[in-house]
Amino acid sequence: MHKLLVLILSTVVILLLFNKSFAATPLEIISEGEYVMGAGETMEVAEERAKKSAMQKAAEKAGAFVKSYTKVNNLSLEADVIEVIANHAMKVDILEKKKSVLGDVEAIKFYVKIKAILTEEDVEANLKKVKEDQTIVDAYNRLRADYEKQDKEIANLKRQLELATGGDKQKIAKLISEEERKYKANLWVEKAQSLGLFADGALDAYKKALELNPELAQAYVGIAQVILSQNDGTYQSDEAESETFLKKRIKNMELSLSNLERALSIDENYADAYALRAMILHDILNIKVYSLNETDPAVEQQYHERIVKDINRAIVLNASNKAELYNLRATVYLEKAQSAELGRASSHIIEDYFNKALSDIDQAIASCKKTELECLTQYYNAKANAYSGFIYSYYIRKDKTVEANKAISSSQYWRQKAEELHKTLSKEDKEKEKIIETLQVSEYGKLEMEILNDGWRERVIGSLKDLEGKSDEEKDKIAEIKIAEIKKRISLDKASAEDYLFMAMFGFNDPVETRKDNFAKGIALFEQRNPQNREALLLVHFYLSQAGFLFDKQLYDESLNGLSKAKAIVDKHLTKQKLSKKLIDLWNGLQKAEKEEEIFNMLNKLNKDEAEAFYWILFSSRIPYLRAEIYEKLGLYSKALEEYRYLCEQLQDEKACKDVERLK
Repeated sequence: MHKLLVLILSTVVILLLFNKSFAATPLEIISEGEYVMGAGETMEVAEERAKKSAMQKAAEKAGAFVKSYTKVNNLSLEADVIEVIANHAMKVDILEKKKSVLGDVEAIKFYVKIKAILTEEDVEANLKKVKEDQTIVDAYNRLRADYEKQDKEIANLKRQLELATGGDKQKIAKLISEEERKYKANLWVEKAQSLGLFADGALDAYKKALELNPELAQAYVGIAQVILSQNDGTYQSDEAESETFLKKRIKNMELSLSNLERALSIDENYADAYALRAMILHDILNIKVYSLNETDPAVEQQYHERIVKDINRAIVLNASNKAELYNLRATVYLEKAQSAELGRASSHIIEDYFNKALSDIDQAIASCKKTELECLTQYYNAKANAYSGFIYSYYIRKDKTVEANKAISSSQYWRQKAEELHKTLSKEDKEKEKIIETLQVSEYGKLEMEILNDGWRERVIGSLKDLEGKSDEEKDKIAEIKIAEIKKRISLDKASAEDYLFMAMFGFNDPVETRKDNFAKGIALFEQRNPQNREALLLVHFYLSQAGFLFDKQLYDESLNGLSKAKAIVDKHLTKQKLSKKLIDLWNGLQKAEKEEEIFNMLNKLNKDEAEAFYWILFSSRIPYLRAEIYEKLGLYSKALEEYRYLCEQLQDEKACKDVERLK
């Protein structure tokens, strides 16, 4: 429930599809982390742990941005996929580092403050990577589990060291040193993962990880993937089929295999290592048989047996790409059927391979979620191809007309199912586009536009329609000119409230004091107009933006002051008359909504007055959350509890109710 309401509150900027130069501005996150170094630990790793803490907090905020982006683009992603994209898409700069002694000279607290920048372009690039390679998520989850294990181990060793004496103290200190090396190795693996398989530094990063921890299976798998990926694309089109190139490609694949062998010798339960080995072996076999014409039935059989064995292991161990593995095993069974025919095997044996292949494609289909229409379409087509390919041609060669006709009929059936799904996909996309278009022109959508988006910004920069059809470079130049004009008006003391507020919100490169001053002057000028109704909503939006900025800069008192002013405005306007039964029912409905379409359809039904009243409710929920977060930062848990209790009791916010129980 709460996450969907956050989606409504924080992501309509993306929903209404603004121009890149002025609207799709980067998300800037300021975060901080701390770590207390104990005896036996090194300053280098302690500082890295503090930085890691800061990055984890930043990733949580980035995750909300990623979720909103993917929701608006009609994608439903698992939580761990969102987490991977958020972590890999962030660009991080260190703003501040410091350390302080806590009583005992052996207890030193490290503090790291970072700035993380997230753009839609980076989110889109990482989303594409994850969609193309499901193992990225498995690799991330594996690394995260390793970090969690190391954190527990180091905490346990630190406790043991406090109680140890004599020789035991040295032994435990040595174990701490070993854990630190493993931690540093994982940092290199993480760097390699964030760089991607085609980046120049990825291979070196994995190798540095192994220098620190030669028993790190994930680094060997990473090296195998990098070698495979980088050497697959290092050829000209005219040499792609040359014997020299193909043999070189096999050599690189064999180098990848040797790294996978090492990984599996360390961890025999590494599902994705088995899966990757099976795919590489199949690629090598295809090159040898179909490109180099090395047709040795005995060798082919050995390859098939190894491939199937690895696929079986990977599936049992819950590999991340099961559907792909089932489809690969089906392909192998069809190849074995072809070899069996060449070897004059009985029709019973050949048809048994057919049935195994078709059964595996059914398993691939079953591995797709009902909502994953692209996945289902892919394997419906795979089944159609299986029937119309070797199965049909086999029966034709054997003069089994009835069986051949059945194969063609089955192929047509599955092809038709695939085409129907493709049409459904197109229809759903159009329906979702229609819902969004309807929301844009609804009373709620128009209010959204006026408060958060083009409405007030156009007072500063003019209409964004002039940017349609322009290249990114042209848009950037226009943006630079507009910003220069705003800054000139400010310097001449001729700026409007909106001018100041625009620069306060989007002047990311300006000093903190400049942005603070712009917020203060902009809000003061806006208040002089005595804003009412929708203009009052806009004023609350400005106060909330200011509070968020001040919070990120750790100026908590000033942030709370702004939130108090925002609350006073909300309390004045959110009267009992505005809290109609319809709005209360809508609020409760949003608590239970599971899909964005449900939310959009509910909001579409609001009239002008209801949309305005509902917006006051949304702001009334946002303010307590921000105040509670600040109070927890300051250790004022009783005050935070009051804010959560209000949200739980007055707005039936499920997350807030859980926070009440947590703080009790």
